[in-house]
Amino acid sequence: MSNHPSKISGQWETAKGAVNEAYGKMVGNESIRAQGVAQKAAGQAELAAARSKQATDAACDQMVGTAKEAAGRAAGDKKLAAEGHLQGMKGDFNRATNM
Repeated sequence: MSNHPSKISGQWETAKGAVNEAYGKMVGNESIRAQGVAQKAAGQAELAAARSKQATDAACDQMVGTAKEAAGRAAGDKKLAAEGHLQGMKGDFNRATNM
């Protein structure tokens, strides 16, 4: 797993691990099969970490966006209110697409 978890990298590692696991099982090589199992588990862990990071980022965008929008409305600052609204929408989108 890299310093920055990635869904694509996690899915790729999971797929490579599944292939190695199946190959090791097919040829009767326990070492290759075990490496595949470990690689698949690492990929799944990276995928879970990336999803968790996206969910956290989305929640932060929603909260900050709501606060900015409220502050902008209270101060009569249309630009700040619009920025807050857009940031909240970004959080909503990221939350909805976090698969």
